[in-house]
Amino acid sequence: LPKGFYFTNIIKYSGSYENLEDNGKETVYMRYNKITGKYIEETIPVYDEVSYSSLLTVDCKLKWKKEFSGNRALELMFEVENVFDSYQETDKYENSYLAGRQIWAGCSFYF
Repeated sequence: LPKGFYFTNIIKYSGSYENLEDNGKETVYMRYNKITGKYIEETIPVYDEVSYSSLLTVDCKLKWKKEFSGNRALELMFEVENVFDSYQETDKYENSYLAGRQIWAGCSFYF
């Protein structure tokens, strides 16, 4: 790259996995209390085994820095996270996802 330019590339891989998740349903459970000698009715949540697929993301950052006299510098930055806009569900019942593509731009002046 030309003088003052910096390029960073990060590749992240998240493997597939399985998780137990509360599906929002409940069931009634009868428990025997040895002290009172009676059955106690309890409501407990129901969990499902949920599978999630693997995910590969690529992040890129381009930065340009121009230094001036007296330890002063100007820095411009452009960053794209998740270049291919891949997404992964993180909770089947809450409809939660990891963030998709994000674009950032910035400017810094050091003095």
